[in-house]
Amino acid sequence: MKLGSLVALGLFGLGLASRSQNQPVTLIIGGDTRGYLAPCGCTKPMSGGIRRMASAIAQIGRPEDRVVLFSGPLTGGVTRQDELKLEAQAEAFRSMRAIGVGLAEQDTRLGMGPLLSFSELSGGRVVASSLRPSASNPFVERIAKGPVLFGSISEGSMSMAAALREQHVTSESAIESLLEEAKQGSQVAILNLDGSEQTARNLAQKHPELGAIIYRSTGSPPKSAIRVGNVWLLSPGEKGKYLLKVRVTNKGLSDYAPIDLGPAFADDKAVGEIYHEYLKRVASENLLDKMVRRPSNPFAGSQACKDCHSREYRIWAESQHSKALKTLENDSHDRDPDCVGCHVVGLESQGGFTSRRETPFLTDVGCESCHGPAKAHSAAPYTEKMPIVGEKSCQSCHVPEHSPGFDFKTYWEKIKH
Repeated sequence: MKLGSLVALGLFGLGLASRSQNQPVTLIIGGDTRGYLAPCGCTKPMSGGIRRMASAIAQIGRPEDRVVLFSGPLTGGVTRQDELKLEAQAEAFRSMRAIGVGLAEQDTRLGMGPLLSFSELSGGRVVASSLRPSASNPFVERIAKGPVLFGSISEGSMSMAAALREQHVTSESAIESLLEEAKQGSQVAILNLDGSEQTARNLAQKHPELGAIIYRSTGSPPKSAIRVGNVWLLSPGEKGKYLLKVRVTNKGLSDYAPIDLGPAFADDKAVGEIYHEYLKRVASENLLDKMVRRPSNPFAGSQACKDCHSREYRIWAESQHSKALKTLENDSHDRDPDCVGCHVVGLESQGGFTSRRETPFLTDVGCESCHGPAKAHSAAPYTEKMPIVGEKSCQSCHVPEHSPGFDFKTYWEKIKH
């Protein structure tokens, strides 16, 4: 990533700087959800989600003593569902009293409309310092609260500038403006970077006056703070599974602590309502029905296998696979395109699952989830042979990010047939 192409900074002002700059605050950093608004997977315990995030934040001191910041990417693609996710997060961040959000280049790919909607729904929290402030630019150049002055740079700043027909400011100029204002206010400059740890290290060496740089990483956050000179490098990890908590005074940072958003945190009620409204919108817009499907051979359903494969059918019927769709229905995810594919038969195929009402024989993870479409085989089992399948047939759903503890040999013993 070229530093000169990074998007602009933003300081979190918005009338939030009234708190004394001499009083310490607890800095809370979250985000990098990449579209994961709820815990996802079949291996417990699972971590993450905006509902737990809100619950954890509420347990950290008084609102007036917190500085809550979120970083992108907040989406994983450019679909209508990504737009709905962005809007839900905007409302959730506002409920969490976030003072600022730094978007990532991935988020800007949705286009200006969704970004403007996000800005409005979040209460004007989007920070984009590389854009010149103007009447047509709804984003904030910088935001401050107490001893914290926040800025954000991302590759998407140039595309945002072009869409708004605004002048793009270089990353270097944006950082210099951030540092100058922080110096005048005796504040700690926190820079949100849409970039890697190595890019953050390079910036820290070039700008040792920065208090901290928030960067992107995969997996979990470091167990202890990374420092380059006096600059702290901070990452909340990925997919919204963690928060970072740091104490900030106008002298600097201390008391670094990552927080795993595991099941110990209950769902926040207010953000829970926002999340379930998002799911209602996903269902009401019929996003599941609008999925692109590929041609395939006809499906028969697991019941068609019972007469010839009675022992195998019984093992399946007693397994969790035969109840897979119910687990989604219990949490209102049964019309969510992100989830349904691994809980039914043939969602991505023509003739595959559409709904429990229309295709009841294709609900749950059935025989054909692994063995493939079997209508021809069920009609002529001796001439239409089914392919031999093995461990690879599990790996389309049991991927590391959703099933981090999945081991084929261990789990095969539960369904061996």
